[in-house]
Amino acid sequence: MIQRLQSLYLTLVLLFSLLCFFGSILHFVDESGNAIKLVISGTLTGQNGQAAGQVAIIWPIAAILILISCLSLIAIFLFKNRKIQLTVTIMVIILSAGLIIALALYSFNAISNFKMKITPGIKMAVPFLILVFSVLAYRGILKDDRLVKSYDRLR
Repeated sequence: MIQRLQSLYLTLVLLFSLLCFFGSILHFVDESGNAIKLVISGTLTGQNGQAAGQVAIIWPIAAILILISCLSLIAIFLFKNRKIQLTVTIMVIILSAGLIIALALYSFNAISNFKMKITPGIKMAVPFLILVFSVLAYRGILKDDRLVKSYDRLR
């Protein structure tokens, strides 16, 4: 049902995935102590806005974020068909795990090629929050499905 808790979880997944498009994804510090951030375009920019380098083409991360956003929005409105909603939520879980792996690979690439250190920040937790909330949504949908099946057995 649309007012259930898993709808809130899926909405949070949607909001967190959209949050990744704005601002920087990861923060680094180079050897001289300059703060450098990785934006969705794949460029490393310094504090003064100058480009410090191009890590790689980050379009896979952007594509994963778009897919996570679209699928979580679709899953919110599939409350009448829980089987399809479960399948879509599993796809969101797989994509969010892929997002974490892709961000780890790109950060390793930036660390090894540009001799930087990663600095912890709030935005680093967003992919993990996407994964946690999508798993919680899956568990909520599964719980509702089992509840409806138990009511059907009683009739």
